[in-house]
Amino acid sequence: MVGKCCVGGCDNEEKYPYKWIKRSHVSEMKFHYFPKDENARKIWNKNISRGRKNLVISKWVKVCSNHFVDGAPSSANPYPTLYLKASDNASPSPKKRKPPTKRSRS
Repeated sequence: MVGKCCVGGCDNEEKYPYKWIKRSHVSEMKFHYFPKDENARKIWNKNISRGRKNLVISKWVKVCSNHFVDGAPSSANPYPTLYLKASDNASPSPKKRKPPTKRSRS
């Protein structure tokens, strides 16, 4: 089933590859289902819930490659740990200008 990444702030969706934002550490964009192992599912859910409240895990929920250190779940890094909140995706805001000073009329 075609799906959208369930991580808060991530808009990657399988059926729109031309809209994908692929991070530099990802060689190939893929969408990964939650693991069947109950302990691993709990860790995935805990990590992803930091950036998204009220996440309901169904058998169709997926996470894109951007959120894994190796670009996919691996034995060394099996859990999503990167860019889990919308604020992680945002660039730092530019410095604000100082308000204009009043000019004196002379």
